[in-house]
Amino acid sequence: MKKKLLSALIVSTVFFIFGIVTNKNYGVSWDEPEHFFRGQAYLHLFLTGEETYENLKDYNLSEARTNKNYHERSYYQNDSYTADVWFTTDKGHPPLNGILASFFNLIFYQKLGIVGDIESYHLFNILTSSLLVGVVFLFGTELLGVVGGLAAAVFLGTYPLFWAESHFNIKDPAQTTFLFIAIYALWKAIDKRKRVFIFWSSLSAGIAFGIKLNILFLPFIIFPWVICLLADTNTRKFLLSKKTIALTLLYLPTMLVILIIGWPFLWQDIVGNTISVLSYYKGIGTEEGFNLNPIANWNLFAIRWILYTTPPLTLLFFMIGLFAIPKIWKNKNYAFVLGLSLFWVTIIRVSFPNTTIYGGVRQIMEFIPGLVLISAAGLLFLWNLIGKFQIKGIVIVIFMIFTINTTILYRLHPNENVYFNFLVGGLHGAVVKEIPWAESSYGNAYWQTTQWLNNNAEYGSRIALIQGTSLNIPVNQLRYDLDFSNNNWSGIYRNGEYLVELYYKDNLKLYPYAWNYVDNFLDPVYEVKVDDVPIAKVWKNDLSHTKQAMKKNEALLEENMIKKRVEEDTLYIDLEKETLLSRIELFYKSPNCNKIEGVITTSTDGNTWESQEETLSTEQVTYLDKPKPEQVFFFPGTQAKFLKIDFRNTRSCLDNNYPKAKLRILD
Repeated sequence: MKKKLLSALIVSTVFFIFGIVTNKNYGVSWDEPEHFFRGQAYLHLFLTGEETYENLKDYNLSEARTNKNYHERSYYQNDSYTADVWFTTDKGHPPLNGILASFFNLIFYQKLGIVGDIESYHLFNILTSSLLVGVVFLFGTELLGVVGGLAAAVFLGTYPLFWAESHFNIKDPAQTTFLFIAIYALWKAIDKRKRVFIFWSSLSAGIAFGIKLNILFLPFIIFPWVICLLADTNTRKFLLSKKTIALTLLYLPTMLVILIIGWPFLWQDIVGNTISVLSYYKGIGTEEGFNLNPIANWNLFAIRWILYTTPPLTLLFFMIGLFAIPKIWKNKNYAFVLGLSLFWVTIIRVSFPNTTIYGGVRQIMEFIPGLVLISAAGLLFLWNLIGKFQIKGIVIVIFMIFTINTTILYRLHPNENVYFNFLVGGLHGAVVKEIPWAESSYGNAYWQTTQWLNNNAEYGSRIALIQGTSLNIPVNQLRYDLDFSNNNWSGIYRNGEYLVELYYKDNLKLYPYAWNYVDNFLDPVYEVKVDDVPIAKVWKNDLSHTKQAMKKNEALLEENMIKKRVEEDTLYIDLEKETLLSRIELFYKSPNCNKIEGVITTSTDGNTWESQEETLSTEQVTYLDKPKPEQVFFFPGTQAKFLKIDFRNTRSCLDNNYPKAKLRILD
């Protein structure tokens, strides 16, 4: 057993070293900042008893941006996100992962200064992911021998989604690690007839519980396995003994104790706050999501996504493994029933009618260990089927698999989590087939745009995001002279700011004018591409980077070129000829009419009308120092001859003279 543990440690260490070497190449995912803020606040509470950071030096952003050796305080130890704030505002996922990641930041960044601010948080991600690789190797070795364990570790370590997100996903790889350890420990309790493993399993399950509530599906995962075990007389006696039952009854309380101790938010009102957390999970698990070609209303999104994003060789051997399992399912105390159940239960729970999943399958990453164990079984089954078992031969095969799968990672680096296999035609094919979220890097690609700006933006340049916030690009990662604020967005005024955003198909476009503007007006100056598909872009909002067809100036239409008429609460405008609209400015006869609601539609022929995605009261552009009309609506170069504004209320103050309208076109 010592040799197996040593081998597992070596395998984990190899993965860890590669993870550390590549750590600096990855960014921050969408949801990491909240975990960092909250983790730091709770860690500070645990270590000092203080609910605020009053006993710490102020964070010096200027020095952090100019001095690479600055490590006095983390960017995420923010005075607006202290423990006393989280006591009342916390919700969603548990915080244990954020607390542990913050501890790594405290030691390796703040105390030692040997790792960067963000990179130090990611040490936690890489370490827990490395632990999973080692445990999968260990389990695979006990089931299939050393070569089987090695195969399982290779399939896991080179799985594109897992490899990428082991760097910047603070929840799912860690949750998967401790859930899998809990399962492995339960199996060890049966295999070795040692009940102490049940206790270790409960501790690991508790840590998983403190990261994410997916562990609550553990009973469903082990249920088929337990049914098989009960069929064996000796095992049944062990399972139904008083000591086993006693430890089993302590399992859930142990998990709850770890959850509650690690989540100060629950201390305030355990019952009420627990209910709010459960409501949150119910919402994200049952709200309308994506359903690819459903059968009888079953959601096939997850299974199709896995089919399209698993490397071909891993998928091939998994299919062979499914064929082989009926022949080996009783081996090693039904261990492969456990692996198969881990895979299928994880997928089925998000496939039931009225369940949902979004953003790919990163949220159910625990299916991957089950998949790779079955793939390893498939590889060994095929090897034994086609010839005599020779260690050297199969090791060579595993090395070839490692080389091929690693080539995939190398080609995509550092965007491995947007990998799609040949079955769907790569990422390009996935986009053509309109698979939701296909191009989404979950925030990772922002880092590559940040590096480009640091290396290429002119001194003192202004930067803005189209849809994201400052949390997506931490200011301390930008060059010291760059002015980053979404208030820099100037729209048609074209003040020369750089615009940055992830680029993927998403029904949730929060700022339609901004999106339509960059697509219609600007040529990108930089693109992050995978399979020739852009997943992030940088634009420069000035005339020289405007598309040739849109290099036009705004012109004010003369009043005699605009015909108006009013019908009830609707204003009709006839421009007499088709033109490119830039904006309409409205002036009312009474201040009480300002900022009223209105739905705008346009038409080129007066018969077919198209509604604008935003309403009249939407704040579309920061006006800077320009004079403000009483109300304005911007168009992204919309082709139109007719406009219709439906004010839909009695406060519209409409008559034949008001509101006065000025139309600016592109000419």
